Amino acid sequence: PLGFMAGYLCLAIGNGLVWLLLGSALIGIANAQPTHLDELLDIPGIGPKTASEYGAELLALVRNR
Repeated sequence: PLGFMAGYLCLAIGNGLVWLLLGSALIGIANAQPTHLDELLDIPGIGPKTASEYGAELLALVRNR
């Protein structure tokens, strides 16, 4: 499950957290409202690894806001 902590979007995995995105990238997502993975790559702070590993879930969050 996703959550927020200290300005980061986090993903809980087992007993730990994986920091996914800085708050500035979240603001970029909120402003851009991307609908495709290639649009995520246009947002500062989102690279190819983040887009490929978490892009579908991020896009679902935007769609279901």
